[in-house]
Amino acid sequence: MVRDLAGDGLVQFQNDGHVLVLKGSITTGATIAQTSAPEFIIRDTTGTIAAKVDAATGNVYLKGVIEPKATDLRTSSSPEFVVRDAVEIAQPYNADKARVILDANGNLKRTGEVIVHTP
Repeated sequence: MVRDLAGDGLVQFQNDGHVLVLKGSITTGATIAQTSAPEFIIRDTTGTIAAKVDAATGNVYLKGVIEPKATDLRTSSSPEFVVRDAVEIAQPYNADKARVILDANGNLKRTGEVIVHTP
């Protein structure tokens, strides 16, 4: 769960493959710059921001795209933010049990739905 400074949830990357945007929206193909505001940031190997969650607005910015829902995901040798199946966390590493991946290109891959909360 990515939270704001008050502790309220902004985005939840769930181990069942769902991605819940609790506040804000998702922008794909974004040119992303770091600001002085609190942010959750994922960078590629060169330090370029691939994805971020703005803690003030809850907006999610992806350099890449939201890929179609997959039945299973494999991690790669590239740096990635990975959420695994809850059962697999306690087991030996298994590259086939990823449920959500934010890759170094800013692409969001998942086995569940992307749900954007609208008040």
